[in-house]
Amino acid sequence: MDLLMDFSFKRFVTPHLIRLLYALSLGAAVLASLAWMFSGDGFLTGLFRFVTGPLAFLLYMISARVMMEVILAIIQIAERVREK
Repeated sequence: MDLLMDFSFKRFVTPHLIRLLYALSLGAAVLASLAWMFSGDGFLTGLFRFVTGPLAFLLYMISARVMMEVILAIIQIAERVREK
């Protein structure tokens, strides 16, 4: 709570919340891929979605992880620049 009331923005909240954001992203990806996989109408559409669902999930998780790491890297750079 102390970090949220820091109006001088001397410390960042994001490094503390990044695990929660990644977990929420994982949950959203699971729900979206399951909804995609089991919403096909015909046989071919259902088969296509059942095959591409896990692939889309994997690509989304890779991109989400990379984005979280980029955010953390930028914050670490900002903290190191501020120290000098």
